[in-house]
Amino acid sequence: MTQATATHQPYLNFQITDDHLGMLPTDQLVEVITIQPQQIIPIPEMPPNVLGVYNWRGEVIWIIDSALIVGPTPTNTIKHAILISHQTQVIGLIVQQINQMIWCDPNDIQTPPPTTTAQPINHLSRWLSPQQQPIYLLQSANLLPQ
Repeated sequence: MTQATATHQPYLNFQITDDHLGMLPTDQLVEVITIQPQQIIPIPEMPPNVLGVYNWRGEVIWIIDSALIVGPTPTNTIKHAILISHQTQVIGLIVQQINQMIWCDPNDIQTPPPTTTAQPINHLSRWLSPQQQPIYLLQSANLLPQ
């Protein structure tokens, strides 16, 4: 785990797929919940990464599969949903596993070049951990269905 300094900010680190790690800024986190697939109501004609909606405390929220953001294979078992706030909306992000808190300097997060089009993951900003492992930054604004 990276240590905090004055310029570092906390991020929740999680497993997107077996091969990809992700992170979210903690100021966007609302809650981490356990969710069952049958609790998600599919909505027709949505992008593949939008699994549907879920009733959370009487509020209907979108449920997004993080694995389908980075590649063609969905998360094989739905268990962990990270609830994140975006403006006045809460959305749920399905992840394979919650790891730990990490600290990084936002200035060290690399923005992909605008001409990158090969794979969806190439559009995500990333941070290289001290072990030189890329950790992809998922932003709440980029997760919402259009």
